[in-house]
Amino acid sequence: MVASHTVLSGRRLHRRARVMLVDDHPIVRDGIRRLIDQEGDMIFVDGGGRADTAFRLVLRHPPDAVIVDISLEYGNGVELCRDIRARFPAMPILVLSMHDETLYAERVMRAGANGYVMKAESADTLVRAVRTVLDGRVYASERVTSRMLVEMMERSPRSRRFRNRGLAGLTGRELAVLELIGEGLSAGEIAKKLGVARKTIESHRLHIRHKLWLTDSFQLTQYAMKWLAERPRRTPDGSA
Repeated sequence: MVASHTVLSGRRLHRRARVMLVDDHPIVRDGIRRLIDQEGDMIFVDGGGRADTAFRLVLRHPPDAVIVDISLEYGNGVELCRDIRARFPAMPILVLSMHDETLYAERVMRAGANGYVMKAESADTLVRAVRTVLDGRVYASERVTSRMLVEMMERSPRSRRFRNRGLAGLTGRELAVLELIGEGLSAGEIAKKLGVARKTIESHRLHIRHKLWLTDSFQLTQYAMKWLAERPRRTPDGSA
């Protein structure tokens, strides 16, 4: 006999949203099962820990939303997001992962996810994120939202013009520091290489950020690596 998953609210009868979790750790699935099932408007669906099996389950019995981990057996969560999105353009997909959101959130959203939550977040945050994507909206932390907005602004022609002006205003020492940042060196390593105090390098880094309109060290490192990769190579005789 098939159980009826409905709840009575006022005079209307609502079906509980079926939320599938795909995670390769059974203990995680068990914990989130208890979390989801205690909510009056949602019910847990076990999607297992394999990307291929989970995709077949989604095709056979489409849930109302899918929570996906990035690291899975026989595939990964990013590819699973793409596969689900290709077959179900409107299905809410939430990625739940231990990986740093600043590195993966934008990537999974480009793959079709509607939100990203780190496993270090609270149970209340996860439930709120699930309800957000079920409601047809995008869920991301303030940190991720802010970074994505900054990156959108950085890609604008106006922002590039400001950057180019700022780059032209860097001193020779600041350009040398920017190059070493682009090579992946830390402030301490740069200080040792240039024979100056670490505080001096940290001061240079701050000045470079201000001149290039960069908000934090992460953006500075990204900019430096990109600038170094795109900069014209010079031959031994000094020509480009």
